[in-house]
Amino acid sequence: MVRKILADNKLVGVVPQKSPKDGDPYFKQLYKYGVLGQLQRMVEGPAEQKAVLTLGLKRFKIVEEISDSPFLLAKVEYLDEIYPKENDYDFLTIIESVRDISRKILELIGKDTIQAIDAIQNIDDPEFLINLL
Repeated sequence: MVRKILADNKLVGVVPQKSPKDGDPYFKQLYKYGVLGQLQRMVEGPAEQKAVLTLGLKRFKIVEEISDSPFLLAKVEYLDEIYPKENDYDFLTIIESVRDISRKILELIGKDTIQAIDAIQNIDDPEFLINLL
């Protein structure tokens, strides 16, 4: 499904799971908040590991569950963006931590991740970095 979404340049809702142990989660196993995303690239690693770089476009809240087959479909309400104060030290520290953790994850995957690591390391705009990851 990810390859088809990438090929068709479609948008998807990305919502975190409450427990990473749930293989194919249903609505009750997901948080109610997520982000509308555009898949940028899939990186495949050893032992069938995959990472998908996603550009976040707009935050949302799930307000109605519509369908759970063949994939989850929901009605959402878009949320206003919240921006930190300019030169907020805590925010900039978190951004550097996110950058570092992302690099480490991609290094663990290994194969074909050099370009993605370089791209993440060279993004100067914190908002763009957050939305990409």
